[in-house]
Amino acid sequence: MLWESKSKFLSVRDLLENKKMNVTEAAFEVGYAHQQSFTKAFKNHFGTNPVDHIRQAVTEY
Repeated sequence: MLWESKSKFLSVRDLLENKKMNVTEAAFEVGYAHQQSFTKAFKNHFGTNPVDHIRQAVTEY
């Protein structure tokens, strides 16, 4: 994955964890037109889908 893509995903992960945007908004933020494509890319990058990642982040705080 390109550095730019990694950087975008890290930024979006922070936005999701802090509940500043929902998954659909996050998908558009990094240039995905479809949430499904974003979810697949997010899972490939972080090993979990965005919704499960958010749930896990919330329980850790």
